[in-house]
Amino acid sequence: MVATCLFGAENLKLHAVQISLLCFLLTLVLVAIADIDSPFRGPVHVSPDGFRYAIETMDRESGP
Repeated sequence: MVATCLFGAENLKLHAVQISLLCFLLTLVLVAIADIDSPFRGPVHVSPDGFRYAIETMDRESGP
């Protein structure tokens, strides 16, 4: 977070708000990445049934 010192705001309160918002946005991005990293777990998840159906359909269509 050393790069936040280069924002160059003369007002200390404005500088603190900018740094706080930047940290908040980075935190949101990391939380989103963590949620997207595990799509089959958690309260909101994707069922693997559609993927299984797609694999079965592709196996049938490719046939010998």
